[in-house]
Amino acid sequence: MRGLPMEEILLSYTCIIPFTRGLAGPMDFTPGTFNFENTAHPGTRVQTTLAKQLALNVVLFSPLQMASDMIENYENQPAFSFYHFLSYNMG
Repeated sequence: MRGLPMEEILLSYTCIIPFTRGLAGPMDFTPGTFNFENTAHPGTRVQTTLAKQLALNVVLFSPLQMASDMIENYENQPAFSFYHFLSYNMG
């Protein structure tokens, strides 16, 4: 399994996992990065977009969705209101 905190996720990987990991049911995946600066390597950035991070919340079903970024990165971000429109099935 790959994850954004561990390494760069390839585009093809996020296209495949709904049809592989998602077949058996909910999966543990933590999208929601709003800060794309890579502090471990100054001058580089995480290879994703805000639109992709928001869309992954819809495409990758997880009954307990968690945001992956720090609270400070969500403050004053209009896109964060998108989370208010999501509903998760806890049953």
